[in-house]
Amino acid sequence: MGHESKRWHDALAASNRYAPAPRSSTLTYGFVAFALAGVCLAAFSGFYSFDLLPYPAWIVALLLLAFLTGIVLRRVRKMRHATAFAVEVGRHDEPDRPGNNGGDGHA
Repeated sequence: MGHESKRWHDALAASNRYAPAPRSSTLTYGFVAFALAGVCLAAFSGFYSFDLLPYPAWIVALLLLAFLTGIVLRRVRKMRHATAFAVEVGRHDEPDRPGNNGGDGHA
């Protein structure tokens, strides 16, 4: 493994510890949020004996909002991972910087 490849691998491993990359697709995040919102609506309806069927527009709006929230969540997680990876690549570029494994902490 070359120096560049090892540096990228180390940066990826470090960034995955505190900002893991999303492993599922955007649609999967949306559908999971949609399903969770549907289950929550059903639980709310059952617990409070509230009939949601007369309000189809509200049901559709809430489920659509949940789907979009899942998509936004994935994008946020992807951006956080990309930022963390860039920071870790920068850390591995400067081995003598204090706080890195290669530095001794003295100026």
